[in-house]
Amino acid sequence: MSDSIALVMSFVVSVCMGMTMLSIPLLASLLEADASLIGLIWGASLMSYVIFCGICGRALDAIGGRPLIRLGLVTNSLASLSFLLCDSPLHMLVVAPFLGAAGAMFWPAVEVWVARGGDGGTLVRDVGSYNIAWSLGLLVGTLSGGVVFD
Repeated sequence: MSDSIALVMSFVVSVCMGMTMLSIPLLASLLEADASLIGLIWGASLMSYVIFCGICGRALDAIGGRPLIRLGLVTNSLASLSFLLCDSPLHMLVVAPFLGAAGAMFWPAVEVWVARGGDGGTLVRDVGSYNIAWSLGLLVGTLSGGVVFD
């Protein structure tokens, strides 16, 4: 797979992530969660990300990036769609760790892909392009997330 594919995937996943980052607290509020519970929902997702980064890092060395990227994309899609089925903030708290685990499968594997694709002369440009791609994706995702949620 080429570096262009990695950049496009990073952009698209970041758009979805930006929409999710905005929509989850809004949905939790609609389900009458207070600010502490909304923080706990995101905390569960981020704690899962931290834990699974170590696990997925070892898996990345053992099986390579492509299987982890694919699994991360599928898990992210299923977890994101699962939030639509939640009818209470506690259900959201159960789903949130899957979102974090999905990110831990996807992001480190893509970062390694980009870093290994560049030689000494292009590594800085490749990593810079990767960071621009995911940052623009988050920008587009959060801006469009409110429109979609409404």
